[in-house]
Amino acid sequence: VFMRDVTLCNYGNPKKLKNGLFNFSKLRILVQMFDELHQYQRSKYYHPSDDRTQAFCSKLWSLDDH
Repeated sequence: VFMRDVTLCNYGNPKKLKNGLFNFSKLRILVQMFDELHQYQRSKYYHPSDDRTQAFCSKLWSLDDH
């Protein structure tokens, strides 16, 4: 979802305005998007241990294994 929003903002808005000035509104929106992503990356998430899920995941195999 994040990359789609960034792509739409980037390609859906001109780099420069008709008067030749840089489109700082576009740049501000992109900065806000990346700030929000950075905030999520810095957050710690607590996920309680679940024995059933761990048992299921331990039995999974990847294509490289076989």
